[in-house]
Amino acid sequence: DDQNSGPIPIGFDFPFYGNTFGEIHVNTNGWLSFTNDMGGGSGSWSNAPIPTGGTSKPENMLAPFWDDLHFRYEERATYYNDGTRFIVQYTDVERLSSYPTASYLTFQIILYPDGTVRYQYLSVEGVLDSASVGMQDETRTIGLEVAYNEPYLHDELAIEFTRVPDWLLMDP
Repeated sequence: DDQNSGPIPIGFDFPFYGNTFGEIHVNTNGWLSFTNDMGGGSGSWSNAPIPTGGTSKPENMLAPFWDDLHFRYEERATYYNDGTRFIVQYTDVERLSSYPTASYLTFQIILYPDGTVRYQYLSVEGVLDSASVGMQDETRTIGLEVAYNEPYLHDELAIEFTRVPDWLLMDP
């Protein structure tokens, strides 16, 4: 509960909000950060709207299912890198507050060298209206929120974030 692993080498330079990172931290509460190794504390497990602002929540964060999760028995997060992508998978993870009611979540975060981020949800069962899904930068003032405390996620859903091509310019 409320643990952080890392830094874990990604295997390539990953562009994220104007910075480049080569390693990442994985938190048991359904988020990853390129710079934050926060374990316990309310910033780790207590989800919020994205971007979060302030300083108590993780910066440089990817949040595929940010909530108070718990690795009770066989649940775990594993990672894989083949040079073309970096994958973190949470397998049969439970929401802490759902105990003893079954609430099993199996999902992946996939990073590609071009800056693409994909969240994939194989199975999400139980309470799904208490989590943050999105990402935010190092200042916690710029982010992309997909869902906040709403039943948006479902089995076999994929969410992909891609960067604007370098050749595309916009002048308001």
